[in-house]
Formats: sequence, C-alpha cells, structure tokens
Amino acid sequence: MQYFLCLEYKEPKKDYGKSYISFDQNGLIFEKLYSYSLEQIDAFLAKHPLLEILKSLQEANVIYFLKEIPDLRYITLSIHYFEEKKERHLNVLENGVFAFDLNNFLQQELTYEMRKNLFNHFGGYYNKNSTSEKMKCFIRSLKTEDIKIIFQNYQLLQYEEQRKVKSIIYKFAPSKYQQKFERLHNFKLNGDQKDVLKPTYSLKKYQREE
Repeated sequence: MQYFLCLEYKEPKKDYGKSYISFDQNGLIFEKLYSYSLEQIDAFLAKHPLLEILKSLQEANVIYFLKEIPDLRYITLSIHYFEEKKERHLNVLENGVFAFDLNNFLQQELTYEMRKNLFNHFGGYYNKNSTSEKMKCFIRSLKTEDIKIIFQNYQLLQYEEQRKVKSIIYKFAPSKYQQKFERLHNFKLNGDQKDVLKPTYSLKKYQREE
C-alpha cells in the first residue's frame, strides 16, 4: 500500500485547500511527489510535529492557503491512500503514541478490567473478513493470555496493524500516562535540534491518474 502525507484547510462555509507533502531525510522536497509506507510517515512525524511543519511552510511561502490563515484549527494533517480508485485517509498518530512503551505499559498497567474493555473494543475488528489471522490471534490473547504472549502476538503483526493496536491501547491508558508520554515525546523533540526542518522544500497538488 502506498501512502501520502496530506495537508488540508477546511473552514466552515469558506474556502478549501489541499496539498500533498513530500520529504526525505533532509526535510521537505521541492516540486516532487513521493509515496511512502506508514512507517516512513510515522518516523517523519515523530520528529516534525504539525506546528513545526506549518511554520516552515509559512516562512517558505509555497502554498497559497497558508499565506494568510486566520485560524490554525482549520488546518489538518492526515495520511491518504487509494483503495479501489477511492481516496481514503488515516489520522496521524497522537504525539504521545510515538513515545508510548507498549510492552512496559502492558506489564505494569493491564488490569482485568482493561483487558475486558480492550477485548470488547477489538471485537469489531475480529469479526471483519479483512482482519488477518495474526490480528485475530492477538485479540484473543488479550482476554486470558500472559502479558508476554500478548506482546509476542503484537510483534507478529504487520506494521499497519501494530500502529492501530498501539494507538487504540494508548487511548485506553489513564490520562496521567498519556501526559507522561506526551512530555517524553516533547522532551525528545526539544533535545534533538539537528532534526529541525530546513527552509528549502515545497508542496505540490496531486491528481490521481485513472
């Protein structure tokens, strides 16, 4: 599956704008469009949050709807892909998920009540024909298996499935733990100055070829 990083501007009853973002190890790329794996996009966003991307784009003045944006709440960043000639999208991960230590959390915080709630939540995926057997095995293990077995089953999943599982379990974590991983992620960003986006790159609109 090929994925694209997409920036959109949606203000109620007003204009709409949309552009795709290309990047490499040095930052965003000028006048080229590339597709990526989910893992590549997540690795990029783990180092470059939305506000940093928007600031760099505004300074470079390369996209029209960022020139005089009235409210950043109307700017969204999402991951797009094409399936059966239809454009679909996934949400980007919450910042805390990038630093979330799933194994440690399962060992220390997976209570009986949380097991039950997670199993019930994943039940919808279990009943889908498109759900892989490895994913079903992971879901079954949530109910009664040892933590070690649960995490081993998680490690057997494809990255796309791991991403979904990690994001969902993170949302079940108590708010104090979410805040902990949010702080940890921000600390890593602030301490790694070499990854600041360079001011030379651009965006380009993308039209899918039929």
